[in-house]
Amino acid sequence: MAQIPAHLQPQFAGFLAQRLPVQRPWQELITLRTGGSWLELYGMYLAAPEAIRFAREYAASKPLAQLRHRASVLRVLARNSTNDEYQALLKLFKTDSRPVQEDLLDSLGYVANAQQVSLFYDFLLSEATRSFVIDYRFQFPAFQSALRPVAARYIQQHKAQIQARIPDDQLQWFPYNFITGCSEQDHALLKRTFADWLAVPGLEKKLAIAGAHIRDCHRDTRQARKEIAAM
Repeated sequence: MAQIPAHLQPQFAGFLAQRLPVQRPWQELITLRTGGSWLELYGMYLAAPEAIRFAREYAASKPLAQLRHRASVLRVLARNSTNDEYQALLKLFKTDSRPVQEDLLDSLGYVANAQQVSLFYDFLLSEATRSFVIDYRFQFPAFQSALRPVAARYIQQHKAQIQARIPDDQLQWFPYNFITGCSEQDHALLKRTFADWLAVPGLEKKLAIAGAHIRDCHRDTRQARKEIAAM
């Protein structure tokens, strides 16, 4: 879904929903190896009420450390949260369980709106995450094409804080946080976002690679649309 333009995502989600069972045995599925993937598909991308309700009830039924497919459950909760609910999810980071904290960092970037993008990024740059790797986790809000410009604007506006926190050998990879882009607009956004970051050693090369990936995706997607239309 990350590489599908925002205006086409409802159509694609509808296409999938028409071809998948509406009712799923979530209590059984969550115990399977693929249970987390199914929960994310239904709860995040199809916004299926039954999947969302199950994630909420399941998360409330036991401690986080005991949840099967914990990261997937947390992603569904974050993606369907109000701002107050999202703030409550961030507070769950106050735990002694390092695995739970890692899963929270890998999940709470799947935000529901623009304000939560800032909340997540502010949290990544806070003292609470000082002992964690945060550089690649800036990519999660940018997986949503509609929120990609919001993520880019935050990164532009908080360049000093980001560069003060992340060493250059990790910072050079920052353009890859936008590599799921798949349009001319995404490529232009990438270039604007990092136009004044080129002094970071190695970043210009990574920027070029990410840009080429986005252009290739746009070209291939455009060709695929033509082929489908010709069928």
